[in-house]
Amino acid sequence: ARDTHTAMFWRFGWSLAATMLVVASETPPPPEVPPITFSTGFSNNTILQRGDLGVAVYGFATTTGPYTVEVIGVSGTGAKVSYTVEAQVTPWKDTTGCNATGCPAAFKMTTPMPPHGNYTWRATLQPQSAAGGSFSITVAAGAERVAIKGVTYGDVYFCSGQSNMALELYFTFAIEALQAEIAAGKYRNLRTFQYEYMRGSTEAYAPQWVISWDNDQVWHWVSNTSAVPFGGPGIWSAHSDFAHFSATCMYFGAELIDAREAQGLEDVPIGLIQSAIGGTMIESWMPNASRAECSDLENTTMLSTLYHGMVAPFANFSVAGWLWYQGENNCHGIMGNVMDNSGYGCALPALINGWRNVWAPASSGPDQRLFGIATLAAGGSEGATQHMAGMRWSQTANFGRWTDNPALPNTFGAQAYDISDPWDIVGDGNKRLLNTTACNLGTCTPELTPDGREILDCCWHGLPWANCSAGQKPCTDVYNCSLPDPDTGDYGSTCLVWNTSDFLPMMRDVAAGVRLNGPAGIPSNNFMGGIHPRLKRPLGRRLAHAAAHILARQEGKVATGAATGPTLAGCRYTPTTSLTLQFNTTLLNSEGLLLRPFDANETGGWWANPYNDSDSSYHPYGPPPLLPTNDSLGLMVCVKDPSIGGNASTCACQSWEYVGVNNSAGKLECVWYCEVGPGWKPPPEVVAVERSRRAQQHTLAMATDAPGPAPDVSAQVTSGGDPFTVFPNPFITQWVPVPARLLPTAGQVSLDLSGARVAGKVPLAVRLAWPLSGGAKGVVSDTCCPNRAIQDGHGICLPGSCPLYTDSSNLPANPFFATVVGGKCKCTLPQMCDA
Repeated sequence: ARDTHTAMFWRFGWSLAATMLVVASETPPPPEVPPITFSTGFSNNTILQRGDLGVAVYGFATTTGPYTVEVIGVSGTGAKVSYTVEAQVTPWKDTTGCNATGCPAAFKMTTPMPPHGNYTWRATLQPQSAAGGSFSITVAAGAERVAIKGVTYGDVYFCSGQSNMALELYFTFAIEALQAEIAAGKYRNLRTFQYEYMRGSTEAYAPQWVISWDNDQVWHWVSNTSAVPFGGPGIWSAHSDFAHFSATCMYFGAELIDAREAQGLEDVPIGLIQSAIGGTMIESWMPNASRAECSDLENTTMLSTLYHGMVAPFANFSVAGWLWYQGENNCHGIMGNVMDNSGYGCALPALINGWRNVWAPASSGPDQRLFGIATLAAGGSEGATQHMAGMRWSQTANFGRWTDNPALPNTFGAQAYDISDPWDIVGDGNKRLLNTTACNLGTCTPELTPDGREILDCCWHGLPWANCSAGQKPCTDVYNCSLPDPDTGDYGSTCLVWNTSDFLPMMRDVAAGVRLNGPAGIPSNNFMGGIHPRLKRPLGRRLAHAAAHILARQEGKVATGAATGPTLAGCRYTPTTSLTLQFNTTLLNSEGLLLRPFDANETGGWWANPYNDSDSSYHPYGPPPLLPTNDSLGLMVCVKDPSIGGNASTCACQSWEYVGVNNSAGKLECVWYCEVGPGWKPPPEVVAVERSRRAQQHTLAMATDAPGPAPDVSAQVTSGGDPFTVFPNPFITQWVPVPARLLPTAGQVSLDLSGARVAGKVPLAVRLAWPLSGGAKGVVSDTCCPNRAIQDGHGICLPGSCPLYTDSSNLPANPFFATVVGGKCKCTLPQMCDA
């Protein structure tokens, strides 16, 4: 009898050494089809979900059977177990590809499955509520049988999403520390299973409830795989099974073991399944029925191919919960709102509900399985920073929190806006993206920022291959703050100094890796730069803390620590002096607030440009005068002078523009409008005329400045419309960072409105971790470190540098944008903050 998958596949054609020894002119015979296989996800050392309902095992077969499943072992209580159940057998229909007339060509490019039988078998095992134990499971039909051994019961989590979920443990700061902890005896109950990887996927036209087994995809004990050298340098193909696994998923699993212990919960085996693909969009991961619930979605031609090929094979594999880290490739789309079933705000709850509905439960009663969400870190917008605030809001289904969220029951999450890659701004002196050798041998052409400073274009825009000249200084880490100068061996004299004590307490264990700028003492060990931040352990810790908090309450325990980060409940305006913010004390759960040192005045900070200057012909004489607003993820108050006409809605405007509109006298008149943000927009044809008029003005100006006689361009100017006077924008409001202090009353923060930039002005809105100026060229907004020296590349943006956290668990505040109406805060529905 064959007792492992490996033996079975070696016999039935997966090692074709013998059959390949044929005459070159002969066609090798196809590999034999194994009589019985388990589906992908089952192997030796599998963790099955504990619960009071029996879980399923399933796979492929070549005949109608009958097939029996025998289970022998010892349960988590020490009781001997031995029983046999009969498997159900059904014909299998090949729906992996779409070859019918009219099908999109992409569906014909599916990953072929290994050979398997034309029937599927499925059996439901007896329930095992107790965690632990050790079992063998054998499937047999006559003399043919296949077995898996070392099976146990625990809690299984399915980790999915795009590249930041697929990012390997290898590319993180804490991999060595985790390895050392495992070697010292921690996390012995942690096992992993990896299905596909960063750039490998299984796509299908219809749900693949059973996938034929691949002998490279097996369950691993991390206590075994972590002892193997990591491998590298390079990408995934060179790395060990431990280093190759999803960092976010692995750190979540390890930290969940610790968090369960902190909450007084039972120590149970934790199983982690990774099924994540880089560069993907949420629509591909949704069931078709879920996608139909939402409008304004992207990627509508993909027809749920990743759901069919990467999710459906595990839908019968019962789990305790799911973990989701995705959104980068959706940042260019519509963020939407769950209230009107639009965009990402609808898509994420629809995906969650779709997965819950199709996934086989392991326990009876109300569905208490957890769903965890990681929000995007700064730098993860794929170039659409102007949508980052909306994306993070949509990742809470627009409620601004996960706890007690009616649209997302039993859902937890972790904010990551303050744990972007700390070295991303500084640069690392090495390649940041593939195929960037030219940049690493070159220097970058200086360019002026909107406030007149000289910067290096390719470092600024994150495009290391731009404007480089071969044979010159590297275009990253220009001040030698990441790596010493290769000529002198010294770090730059202007580099900022920091100590481990500057870190939040809950992040100090990653300080050593940050100092080295990579694990294993390999400087700059990153993957594609800042879009994949290497601070995945703090993220996993936050997710695990939130999950364990819910699990404790589900078990009737008094959960300790905050349920989530500080969450705005309301505010009160005291005229001319202060704005008091009240945070939800129930969610704080007896934790206090922690205010971090923050450059509230942003000394030497950045001037945000509220105009669209991406097209030089749009502003032929340069951009209009800059609005003096610094932007960041800090606490910001929107104010206006009493003499101007701005209101709370204009505070949400990201860029202003003007057009010439004929007045009642038939003369062109300047009219301002919010180009990116709420409010009236001129018709496209009016905008087109204005662009043409400015382009002709530019032509006239260039001709006038050129040597020699000026050409006659009067006809061109006249055809574009008469010139008109551009007067200052009468609706301008100003966002100002303000100092904050904690008040004696629980959950209260006071914002000082007596400073020179805000005194005598009316507060219209307040925001935190809500960037608005990301659409303007040369403007940094999605950052906790707006200080000029850091933004110039003289130092790192320390993790946890945003202003507001819980004082014990160090959870960052949930982002918010609230208008101030009648002296009270008001958030956009469904979020409520008017207490």
